[in-house]
Amino acid sequence: MTINKRDTNVQIFKAVSSSLISGISGNMFSYGLGLMLLATIGSAISFGLSMVITPVIDLLFLVPVGNLVNHCAHKKLIIGGMLGRLLALALLIAVIDQFSDQQKLIPVSIFLIVNALCVNLYTTAQNSAIHELVNADQIQRLSSLNNSASSLAAIISPTLGVALYSWLGFDAFLLCELIASMVSLIITMSMKFQISADRQHVQRQSQRFQQFQNFKIGLAYLKQRPLILKLISISVYLNFIFSALNIGLPFIVIKQLHLGNAAIGYLDTFNAIGMLTGSLYLSWQHQPKQLRQQIIVPVIMLTSLLGLLGLVLQQATSLNQVLALGGGLLFLLGFSLAILNVTSQVRIQTTVPSHLLGRVSATMTTANTAIFPIGTLFFTACFQHFPAGAMILALTGGIGLLISLLILPSLRHDLIQDQRMFDH
Repeated sequence: MTINKRDTNVQIFKAVSSSLISGISGNMFSYGLGLMLLATIGSAISFGLSMVITPVIDLLFLVPVGNLVNHCAHKKLIIGGMLGRLLALALLIAVIDQFSDQQKLIPVSIFLIVNALCVNLYTTAQNSAIHELVNADQIQRLSSLNNSASSLAAIISPTLGVALYSWLGFDAFLLCELIASMVSLIITMSMKFQISADRQHVQRQSQRFQQFQNFKIGLAYLKQRPLILKLISISVYLNFIFSALNIGLPFIVIKQLHLGNAAIGYLDTFNAIGMLTGSLYLSWQHQPKQLRQQIIVPVIMLTSLLGLLGLVLQQATSLNQVLALGGGLLFLLGFSLAILNVTSQVRIQTTVPSHLLGRVSATMTTANTAIFPIGTLFFTACFQHFPAGAMILALTGGIGLLISLLILPSLRHDLIQDQRMFDH
């Protein structure tokens, strides 16, 4: 299966356009939903409801989603997930004004449950279908540009979201999200998915296995790939550690340093620009030239930068210091995170057999999201009970760096073994 250069460029343009549209509209919608709930019920859970619901849904549907992605046509699953989300969004528009005050949590919670399931389904299918859109030597380019689109959306959506919410209100958010989702769906429907003979055979045999028996095949494969298991473990502990940043940075900047809400927006922008720069940097490379460096160095950098950020916030006394030093560290942090994410994704997408890719992707996604509620609750308690918030960040980064150094020898060994198996 070979896709010519023109078709490859068209596929990449469509995929990135769809990601950018859905990313901007989705981030804006999440922001508007949080603002609406905050104004309506006045609770801190307003911005955290999705973070509680999504991991639970991902965990409950880990096995069936992984099996579906492995045994059904990816394009049908992607379109089905998008259509399901569109229907849920249309129903939310129809009923949201029938509820008032805290009752609005009822339709919103139901929507978030359906949304989490649909997003899990089509995101897992998209991750597994990248090799069906472009040739193997273009997978890193497509993954990097998709990541760039997500980063660009993170830069644009907060400012645009606040302006739109203030100007038109939440009902306009719902309508804009509905229109953007329809546009993204139309673009996706126009894309060509190339199905290999390997995938066709798997789809014909898909009904022979029961759900858990079938999923065990994916787990057995993971045992044969210690590098992927190591990458999943690293993602889990990094996501737990970086819950401290998500919870602690607003707390420190607003509550302790009294620098205002705008400072958080600026710092988040530095981080998003770093991720965008890292993603674009990798998009210019055809394939990972230095796999070990592109995984090991970011793992060390991420924890080191978090610790340094805590020390900077501990010593900073002015907005300019926080923006100059903290913004620079967050830029490097975003850059390192993009390098690690894209390199890991490309390694999995180019070396895992297509009939197992769904199960591997679903396992990794669920493991990552499942740790968020635990990290959120743990670090919320830490920042509420200990006044030195910046030192919590510094200590967390220091402990993370120690863990990274301890696993470094085994990570290097797994990388070498994996390259011997697949790189020729």
